[in-house]
Amino acid sequence: MTNYAKVAMLLTVAAWLSSCVTTFKPIDPEPDEIQRNLKVGDTVIVHTKDQRTLELKVSNMTSEAIIGEAENGTATTGVEEQEIRFDEIDALEKRKLSVSKEKATKAGKVAGKVVGGIVIFAVFLYGMAAAMILSVAAL
Repeated sequence: MTNYAKVAMLLTVAAWLSSCVTTFKPIDPEPDEIQRNLKVGDTVIVHTKDQRTLELKVSNMTSEAIIGEAENGTATTGVEEQEIRFDEIDALEKRKLSVSKEKATKAGKVAGKVVGGIVIFAVFLYGMAAAMILSVAAL
């Protein structure tokens, strides 16, 4: 097996490990369930009764509302921090990574650093052309 084949195989494995998909777990939109299942720092998708869909990173919770920073351009009326009252929520989903996905994500990050190191090493050893080929192969 040539060195290029080994590098291509490493890049393929790194890309596969870093392509983990995030899943969202549905949560019953009752106030007790929301308070029990969410904590500050969680990312949620909120579907409101007036047909809005917001992706929020929870920054605070009160006895009556979720307060969070809008993510992915879902802010309404240009306000980044949103307060959604529990009685306005039609459906709620919490971002969840399974243990295996968390491990795969960490492994993907490590593999990404290894690939970056290989590209830097290739620049010094073989010149810029080899590094560009490796970079394109990583895409």
